[in-house]
Amino acid sequence: PTGERDTSLKSVRVAGGLNTRSPRHDDSKVVSMAAAASGDIYIAGNFKWINRLEIPHVGRIHADGEVDPMFRATNLIRGPGTFLSPYLYPRAVAVQPDGRLLVGGQFGDPPDGVGNCLARVDETGALDSSFKVRFSLEGEAARLGFLPEVNVVVPLSDGTMLIAGRFTSV
Repeated sequence: PTGERDTSLKSVRVAGGLNTRSPRHDDSKVVSMAAAASGDIYIAGNFKWINRLEIPHVGRIHADGEVDPMFRATNLIRGPGTFLSPYLYPRAVAVQPDGRLLVGGQFGDPPDGVGNCLARVDETGALDSSFKVRFSLEGEAARLGFLPEVNVVVPLSDGTMLIAGRFTSV
């Protein structure tokens, strides 16, 4: 209200995002955020580091502004290598009413059938292997080599969700 800067806020810096233009250019970005009932904030995007901690793609920031080093949403991005493409990264994150996290994006083509562009993780970041949603993409986009992706996910109170992105069927 006074127009002065709030110095109690903490900043969060992401780094290590892959880039299509130059391997020397850091294309790190946070593209989605979601607040949990606990006050924690989840962030998702094209990054490998949060405040110098290696926490790729999805991270949790506590209500006090500290990055949670124990939260590890691993096994979302699949393919050769661990951090493989500037195109494969989460683009949407949302907290379900039960506290589990929905993560949408472009994750590659997993051989295990678990979420090629929509996954669910628990409060530790562990992938929920029972949540199997398979998206496909047909037509010109598929012929040009594009993969399906989820860009928006909105959990509803009845346990269903709204999703938007580039796909032709679920």
